[in-house]
Amino acid sequence: MKNREARRIRYLEFDRPHQLGNLASELARIRRSLWAGDEADSEVAISSVETCQYFTEWTITTLNPMQSESDLRLAEELLRLGRQLTGWKHHWDSIWHDENRRLEVATIVEQWSGNLLEQSELLQPEQS
Repeated sequence: MKNREARRIRYLEFDRPHQLGNLASELARIRRSLWAGDEADSEVAISSVETCQYFTEWTITTLNPMQSESDLRLAEELLRLGRQLTGWKHHWDSIWHDENRRLEVATIVEQWSGNLLEQSELLQPEQS
């Protein structure tokens, strides 16, 4: 990720719903790359895995789990996601070259993305 510090500052300016929405969107990008399955997509996907690791870490820094039960639950969830991303990153070559594993990871990523997008509440109808 180029110019990580500038991107971190920009990311932290977003409110929580938009942080979660950005994380969900980046996860969806991984899923698309996994489904496509060619070598160029592998580079896109691993770059997105790294971006998601940063987004996860940065979002956790904005939480206050000692004061809020919802922040505690979100922190726990993001820590689980972070561990999963790290595992995938360490085993990326074997995941990428095994179509069944690649599609399995794509399914898991899709679930994470959907859950985070739902939590962001960005797709909720606007109240009039």
